Amino acid sequence: MSQVFLRVYESGVVSASLDEVWTLIGSFCNVPLWQSAIKESIIEDFQSDNKIGSVRKIAFYEGEPVREKLLAYDELNHSYTYSVEEGLPLENYISTIRILPVTESNHTFVEWKSEFYCAPENKEKLEGMVKGVYTSGIASLKKAFQQ
Repeated sequence: MSQVFLRVYESGVVSASLDEVWTLIGSFCNVPLWQSAIKESIIEDFQSDNKIGSVRKIAFYEGEPVREKLLAYDELNHSYTYSVEEGLPLENYISTIRILPVTESNHTFVEWKSEFYCAPENKEKLEGMVKGVYTSGIASLKKAFQQ
């Protein structure tokens, strides 16, 4: 069966400095601290949190657990990239979350994007689910800094 290619992109501005936002989101494992849809995140096999190759198992409040692998971590440029290894009916999922300073206001621009393949019959469901995770994550960040 053929696969369809999808790109999902969401962004927003958080009323906090780059350093404040990175302190909250800069840990690959601590995603439940700022993403309201995620109940728990555990790094497998006693690996270091932000070590490339480390795998986190995420439990959502709704749905099945997902395993994600850290592919790149750039503390200097405030970004990390990860893949979904198991738990969703998609292939070659690569996602990056990155933050940038909004120098005029000392706020932070957040962008979260991904690319992946899935079966045509799962396209709308998966696109909506991924978009929902990203939008709820950005909304949770805004709420964390009381916007």
